[in-house]
Amino acid sequence: MNITVTGRHIEITPALKAYAVDKMQRMEKYCPKIIDVNVVLTVEKYRHIAEVTILVGGNKVNSKEATDDMYSAIDKVLEKIERQLHKHKEKISDHTVRTQVPEVVEELTDDEDLDTYSEAKLS
Repeated sequence: MNITVTGRHIEITPALKAYAVDKMQRMEKYCPKIIDVNVVLTVEKYRHIAEVTILVGGNKVNSKEATDDMYSAIDKVLEKIERQLHKHKEKISDHTVRTQVPEVVEELTDDEDLDTYSEAKLS
């Protein structure tokens, strides 16, 4: 899983990056097939915006949240992403094809059984 943390109009501190990476690594318990995670942290006036895009097996899951604090923005966006990943996981598990075990068919080995079977089928 590749995790990228990017900042727009903000300098990403090591503590903020470690916090975001730690939170993103927890997403693997919901969906172990996560390929790529992009986290974009933005500051616009007094709003701190966290945007997360996750690539999961060919599908993209993304969310965006704005609050007064960057850490709470990360927490809230992760709550949204958790719900989306849980829903994605449920959809995939509901669509899996469940094959039934085929019944074992006894093979006819005796000539008498074959003759009886072919007579019954012809009639």
